[in-house]
Amino acid sequence: MFDIVCYLGYLANATVADKSSRRKDKMGEPVSKTHLDIRLAAVRDLDGSHPEEARLYRSLKSKSVLFSLRTSRSRKTGQTEKLQVRRIYLPAFQAPLSRDVPIKVDDCGTLVSLLTNPEAFVERQLEIASLDVSSLRRAVKRSVIAPKEG
Repeated sequence: MFDIVCYLGYLANATVADKSSRRKDKMGEPVSKTHLDIRLAAVRDLDGSHPEEARLYRSLKSKSVLFSLRTSRSRKTGQTEKLQVRRIYLPAFQAPLSRDVPIKVDDCGTLVSLLTNPEAFVERQLEIASLDVSSLRRAVKRSVIAPKEG
């Protein structure tokens, strides 16, 4: 559970620190990735095929490490669960408290990756955001918290 929080914090730090526009005439704007949009179908698949990871997922929510966000009525479709990393953890990673771009988790494999190998999950999210994976290493160095080794 600790490593999941660490790597989500590093992701929030790395994206806000390094995201810039691909257009030459436009300045870069910081992007804050501190919340997850998890498809409910992925959660159902997790419950059916990965019981140990499903327990970890429920534990993250029950201990409020990840807490549920309310969606506006206009965006409420019932197909995704919006979860935010507990904001009290974010300053330790020098990560922003705001949120604007979700981390999308569309399938069970991606959710299992987050729960079993958060470092690989975060590296993949950086690739999706067109960011260099070395930004993750810089985020780890800037943080006051390090993931467990081994």
